[in-house]
Amino acid sequence: MQNLPPGTPQRLALYGDFVASIENEIRKKFPNGKTIQPLLHQIQAAILDPPSKLVKSKNPVDLDTLIHYLQDACTLLPPDNPHRIPFLDNLGFSLWTRYLLIDSDADLDEAIERYQEALEARHAGDQQQSTSLGGLGCALVSRYQRSGADDADLQLAIKYHRKGLESRSEGHPDRDISLNNLGAALWLRFKLTSDQMDLEEAILHHREALTLRPEGDENRSSSLCNLAAGLLERYNETGQLDDLNTAIKLYEEACTEDDAASLDNLAVSLRTRFRREGNADDIERALGLQLKALPLRPFNHRDRGDSLSNMGLTLHDGFELTNDIDSLNSAISYHLEALEYRPVGSWDRPSTLNDLGHALHARYQAQCNLSDLEEAISHHREALQLTSSAPSDSLDRFICANALACSFWLHYNHFGVADSLEKSIINHRVALGCASKAKDRAISLSNYGISLLARFKRDGNPVDLNEAITSHRDALRLCPVQGSMHSAPSRQLAVALETRFLDSGNIGDLEEATLLHRNSVFHEPSESIARHLALSNLGNNLLLLYEQNGDLQALEEAIKIHTEVLANLKPTHAGYATALGRRGASLRSRYEEFGDLQDLAEAIELRTQALQFESSDLSRAIILNDIGNIYWLRYERLGNPLDIYASVSHFRDAVALSKTSPRYVDFLLVNPTIETQRDFLIHLPKSLACDACACAIESGNIEKAVELLELGRVILWNRMRGYRHTMDGLRKSHPFLVKYSSPFELKMSNQRLLLQEWDEVVTKIRMLPEHDDFLKPIPFDVLQSASAEGPVVIVNLSERRCDAIILVQDQSPVLVPLQSTSVDAVEVMNLWNMRLNKIQSVLRNLWKHVGYPIHQRLLGFNVKEMSRIWWYPTGQLCALPVHAAGPYHVKMKNIPDLYISSYTPTLSSLISARAVEDLATTPSFLAIGVPDNTLRSAEEEITKIRDYIPNVKVMIGAQVTRDPLLIALRQHSWAHVACHGHWNARQPFQSSFELFDKESISVLELAKERLTHAEFAFLSACFAATPDLEGAPDEVIHLASALQFSGFRSVVGTLWELIDKDAPQLASDFYQDLVQEGKDRLNFKDTARALSSAVNRMREKPNMTPNRWIQIIHIGG
Repeated sequence: MQNLPPGTPQRLALYGDFVASIENEIRKKFPNGKTIQPLLHQIQAAILDPPSKLVKSKNPVDLDTLIHYLQDACTLLPPDNPHRIPFLDNLGFSLWTRYLLIDSDADLDEAIERYQEALEARHAGDQQQSTSLGGLGCALVSRYQRSGADDADLQLAIKYHRKGLESRSEGHPDRDISLNNLGAALWLRFKLTSDQMDLEEAILHHREALTLRPEGDENRSSSLCNLAAGLLERYNETGQLDDLNTAIKLYEEACTEDDAASLDNLAVSLRTRFRREGNADDIERALGLQLKALPLRPFNHRDRGDSLSNMGLTLHDGFELTNDIDSLNSAISYHLEALEYRPVGSWDRPSTLNDLGHALHARYQAQCNLSDLEEAISHHREALQLTSSAPSDSLDRFICANALACSFWLHYNHFGVADSLEKSIINHRVALGCASKAKDRAISLSNYGISLLARFKRDGNPVDLNEAITSHRDALRLCPVQGSMHSAPSRQLAVALETRFLDSGNIGDLEEATLLHRNSVFHEPSESIARHLALSNLGNNLLLLYEQNGDLQALEEAIKIHTEVLANLKPTHAGYATALGRRGASLRSRYEEFGDLQDLAEAIELRTQALQFESSDLSRAIILNDIGNIYWLRYERLGNPLDIYASVSHFRDAVALSKTSPRYVDFLLVNPTIETQRDFLIHLPKSLACDACACAIESGNIEKAVELLELGRVILWNRMRGYRHTMDGLRKSHPFLVKYSSPFELKMSNQRLLLQEWDEVVTKIRMLPEHDDFLKPIPFDVLQSASAEGPVVIVNLSERRCDAIILVQDQSPVLVPLQSTSVDAVEVMNLWNMRLNKIQSVLRNLWKHVGYPIHQRLLGFNVKEMSRIWWYPTGQLCALPVHAAGPYHVKMKNIPDLYISSYTPTLSSLISARAVEDLATTPSFLAIGVPDNTLRSAEEEITKIRDYIPNVKVMIGAQVTRDPLLIALRQHSWAHVACHGHWNARQPFQSSFELFDKESISVLELAKERLTHAEFAFLSACFAATPDLEGAPDEVIHLASALQFSGFRSVVGTLWELIDKDAPQLASDFYQDLVQEGKDRLNFKDTARALSSAVNRMREKPNMTPNRWIQIIHIGG
């Protein structure tokens, strides 16, 4: 051709040969590639023009050469030459084809220009106008897909394709091509706008195109796939199973063994049906198809990333069915390889990052490897960042924001990190703003509601609960009334309503929840995995209904449901342990109703089986606690000592696991703050340690009872105190072992200490002299030393039995059964009754049921009047003034007349408080006062202190801000604080002292301090020693305990409000008594006696009422 002179008819005629060669060129570039089907059908549309029907050559030519000659021809022919138009069409087609091959934006833009030029050159009624319209429409679609930002090209493409279809009426030989083009463009607009009309019209056109392409037609496969894709999308929107099944049949017809795209398409549709129905055959078949597809796309094939991603998704689903960790590991490997084919800038990189993140989530949940969760969050965060420039209603951005929000939710759900929950809520709001489609908005509203419900459970704000319910209602309204898409929102709304019922007691919420659970079950296919979850939730709801109103029919239905769920789950299913536990719980309830021992025996067996399938240490601790309680139930019925021994064993294991599990240590690595750790610990049964103690008492082993109670109470303070005190000594003697003072100092970063490394360090420490017991449970003979300076009275409250245990130095512990005491009776004597003018009644009941039996036994030890004793209360008793109990009758003595009372949260903390040599010099004294209009006496109180402590450093008013206060506390060993105290019932670590100008310092901030010289603190502030009644009362979290943990050996605090006018005189009497003996130094061990003396002076005043003094308590050594 190059030898022919330009412009000769022979040279122009040969262009047809080049056009005809394009198909062969593309087949060479894309062997077995998915791009070839839509591309070939566009080739057909392009070469139907007269130039393509010229002399054909069997020799393939280079596409670049073809484009050069076509450009030459268009230049040679004048604009008004009618023969130029086909060359413009073919040049446009060739440039568009090269764009598809090498992604040249310049080619695409020139292709559109050439097509537009051809279209403008055609006159109205031109029979070949449809060729230019179709080519221009396809090129405009490509430009829209390239940018994705401006839909003007897409709108024009649809306009041109419609015109092209109109010009190819029924019977036209190329009508199928126009139908296909218009259907594809409408599909894209549906993906952009979610306009269901576009989807319906696209399906309609693809269906007609399929009828025009009978069996044997080379383009039938393309139409089969296009129609199947439309039906699959409609299934995703509506949940109509017929659409899904029809799509699978179409893909099956289109599928060929040598076409990777068709194999992948069929595999994806089968995977979709598996997610709906849970049929193992579907997922196994999908995996087989993808194993065939992957070799058809060898390394460096442009579509290999698609096959790798699909393989990863199928293996992930297979893991959900079988729980085979090897499948999940393989899925992660495939996603990682797919990511290599999708570098930064690739449009599909965000979806691959999200798929990888989801797989890592699943592996974290299976193996609790924290690095998996951290990596998943990182991938989801990158995916969201990559969509930052997308429109606010972008589907991709919605998917990425939702995935990141869910990853933060998983982090919060496993570790209780408040910041993760807030990030989850923030990103759910981002996702909600991007959700334009009803289905996506429903998903986003549901997830947002779940996070809000979690925040309500943490903070107790009813606004969050009500907003969560509203979100779930809105999600339910957006879902189709029929189909499985209605199930999950029904279930989630039901759970939120159950939560509100438990909070408010509104039976209407519980009844509505029952209907919603039934609705959820109804809309799930009989064999689907989701139906088992829906049934299980309904069973739980019915059990709750039985517990509220004694509905035996509800109980029997709950047992039937949990039996069905268990029968349909394989032991490898992730929810199998939960199913075992729920059936066991329902059988235990029926035993308590009817007394059938067979129910109890089966409940024990089911819960024991559940241990084998539960990997979470927290869940295992809860299961062990349940088994211990069930054995105790049978012991109470039959009196078999083997049952009580089994009960003790399970309680012991539960207590030990809750405190020393690797899972808890892993949690500490994520949570360098103690506030979030408290949120984690409240998931444990509140009565675990007390029940374990009671069980050991029942078995006759009092020393073991003390050990178990000490091990399971105040887990947080004990662990932190153990780390801090032991590490302080190690830092001096073996600094090479102490990289960190404790896991609390670690951060979520590359410096995070791995569990394996931590275990190695612990092992090395235990090999050192005098450190062999590092972080081990403390044996009784050590705990008994807490009674070295006076009796310690443990009062253990359990639903099973209530007892006191008196520890006296060098004697066996003495048990005092409190037979007339119960947990319910103590709850009636609660903090609020103390504040509602029922004080004397409460104090008399405390004396009758607790104080008097203990006093009688103390008399047997020859404990003299006004000797020191230490109270060690548990549960709700922590909030009651046991030290003030008494008969309150004339000529009868009350406990304040009999003993000098102190409190201790644990035996080990009391031992630690005394493990300090007396200082030889007078301690340094700090007095802090923050007077205001409601605390006018603070300044007077500080003045009174000066009368007895002349060298006191005073900070008052504007001087009392956070940083100067902390500096002063570090420099002084004694402190007196006169200010407002604020109690945060839901978040006790946020309880605080109010400083100047409404600034505050919280429990959390105080607990972080290391006050190495601290000895005694007098907290003349309201609520300074109010326990955490809402979440974990046995954790003893309050301002006074924070100062104890920081280093103070003894602390005076208040259980509730302190009357302002009483504070100055109380302080005066206290310090006067403390210094009156003329000792050369103040001793913190004298503070309990001084407080007792000062309070007894208050009691002697005329018109003095108990509410003005019983709240003042002494804690510590």
